[in-house]
Parts: sequence; C-alpha cells; structure tokens
Amino acid sequence: LPLETMVGIFIRLLVLITVPSLWGDVRYCENMTVNTVLTVYERRAKENGISVNISAKASRELSVLPQDLVIVVANLFENAIHATSKLKAKNKHIDIYIKDSAQRLLIKVENPCRASLTFDETLYGVGIRSVISTTNKYEGMYDFTAEDGIFSAKISLNLV
Repeated sequence: LPLETMVGIFIRLLVLITVPSLWGDVRYCENMTVNTVLTVYERRAKENGISVNISAKASRELSVLPQDLVIVVANLFENAIHATSKLKAKNKHIDIYIKDSAQRLLIKVENPCRASLTFDETLYGVGIRSVISTTNKYEGMYDFTAEDGIFSAKISLNLV
C-alpha cells in the first residue's frame, strides 16, 4: 500500500479506537485495538465477497503499542483481502489466528493465492516492509510462505 493510504487507514483506525460508539457489537478479543482492526477489515472483506474465519485472543493490555498492532494486523489483513479479491475462485476466504501468551503475541493470516506464486523478498511492498520493521522492533520473527495455493503470513512479537 502507498504510504498515504497507510496513514489514512491508521488515522481512521485511531478514530475508531477512541470513539467507543463506533466499536460495533462484535468482540473477537479483549484488546480494543486488535478488535477494531479485525472488525473494520472483516467488513471490508465481506464487501468484497470474501468469507473470514477469525480466532483471536489478545489481552486488554499488551506491551505492543497500539499503532504497532495496527501496522501488523491491518497490513496483513489488507494484503489478504487484496490478494484474495484478485482470484477467480468461488470459495474466497481468509483465516486469521491471533493469540497472546505471557511472552509473545502470535499472528497468522492465511488466504488462497495463485498456485504459481513465487515469493521473493525484493517484491515486498511498503506494507510488508512495515510489518517486518515492526516485528524487528519487538525482536520477533516473521515467516511468509506460499505453498499449495495458500499464502501464509506468520508473525511472532515478543511481549517481554
């Protein structure tokens, strides 16, 4: 995503996070930042005819800054929507798994992709580079793979 788009998304999400009446009825987890990002992007995915399966457990208070949560979760979800929207498949779906523990926050986003997709670090856009930078900030790990028509992004952020 272009930087201007990322800034716009970030500002909109900050407004959503700070105005409780906009949070909506869906509660995926206790963390309001993660919950808001998931709610906003799930709506966008459904508007594009994409089903979403979300399993999220993130505590109300995390040592990850809210803006960093937005960078990681929003970019991964946005990329999954963008990639899945391009497919001609009838069964368009995105699976998201988020879980925190005492030491780390795990985030996994999976979506269908072209069977011939080759993954090359030189092709990373601003969004993925932002995710990597944020992951490194928390001394975490990242893994992006494309196998058997499924793209998978796995992020682990250290919480201690």
